[in-house]
Amino acid sequence: EKFAEQMKYLHESGFSTISLDQLYEAYQGKSMLPEKPIVITFDDGYLDNYTAAFPVLKQYNFTAAFFVITDVVGKGMMSWEQLREMQDYGMTIQPHTVTHPDLTALTPEQQRKEMADSKAEVESKLGTQVKFFCYPYGKFNSATLKQLKDSGYKLGLTISQGKANPADNLLLLKRLYVNGFHDLQTFKKRLGT
Repeated sequence: EKFAEQMKYLHESGFSTISLDQLYEAYQGKSMLPEKPIVITFDDGYLDNYTAAFPVLKQYNFTAAFFVITDVVGKGMMSWEQLREMQDYGMTIQPHTVTHPDLTALTPEQQRKEMADSKAEVESKLGTQVKFFCYPYGKFNSATLKQLKDSGYKLGLTISQGKANPADNLLLLKRLYVNGFHDLQTFKKRLGT
């Protein structure tokens, strides 16, 4: 109910959801964004993203990006079939590693494997091109950034609080955290509206 209320507010306030592809293109100076752009993202691939959030997004003709842990797809989480349905509707599905580890606790090679294998799995199962990544627990180090770039990713999303802008390092984009406990006033405050 809170998510529906938040999406209604975005719709009535003139926000336009944009894809990460649109954001990347605009940040490369190749396109323009609408007046009030917003990227909606979900981490991990929980089933309620499909059962609760997806219908609300469709109601407002909104899009969102879903970052999935590939090793648990279909295991109490969203299935590849559900993810494909969402992708066909215009949602972006991207990897959130294979096992959701603290990347900073891994060797550079282990980090590369988590990023590359999850990328290959999403591309194989959904027939899409993977370009975007979300750091598990928001944790990364210099090796993570190198492996991310070497694995062909274009954008990296952190859990650092704030609004992204074109001057940011594209592998370290900020986001505004919203959870199921946030009421509409907190949501508006987070957006700065």
